[in-house]
Amino acid sequence: HEYFTRERIYRCAGFAIQQLYGGRATDAGRSIWLEKTPRNSLHVDALLELLPAARFLHVVRDGRDVAVSMPSLEAAPQDIVECARLWAGYTTAGRSACRRHPDHCLEIRYEQLVRAPQQALEPVCRFLGLDLLHDMLDLDSVKVSLFSEHWGESAPTTAPIARWRRHADFPREAFKAVAGDLLLELGYESTPEW
Repeated sequence: HEYFTRERIYRCAGFAIQQLYGGRATDAGRSIWLEKTPRNSLHVDALLELLPAARFLHVVRDGRDVAVSMPSLEAAPQDIVECARLWAGYTTAGRSACRRHPDHCLEIRYEQLVRAPQQALEPVCRFLGLDLLHDMLDLDSVKVSLFSEHWGESAPTTAPIARWRRHADFPREAFKAVAGDLLLELGYESTPEW
């Protein structure tokens, strides 16, 4: 009888993760916990083995805006083309996970969340089994909770849509070479000549 089976190891590791994060959520007066590392989109299958009740919210954002925002994060690439590669990889993996695990994954658009938060959050809350609260629609508080840990007082505004257009030196052709097809697939552009 083998004591350390894969299933047993995953069950124990999942229990430890749930205790750690669940304990933090309980200490903060919350009933659920959230972990928001984009890299997790590469590991949805393994995470579901660890945490079978987990839910994944895949937030898709225009990769060009991601690329101009990412270099200001700690430990992020400083090169926009490398940011494009990361965005394309994480976005493709997240979309694939949503197709493979439709009961565990929901995809929403960042731009809809900013422009029409109630319309964007209603399906999210249903998916997570939560009531939609008025406080969830306050984008200023969302900005603080999402960005202050990385940017502090210089957190970006809550409307960072099409920010890449304000960068006269944005490397369009290099970005297109890396992630242009994905921008088209996602409908962020209608022709390759953007």
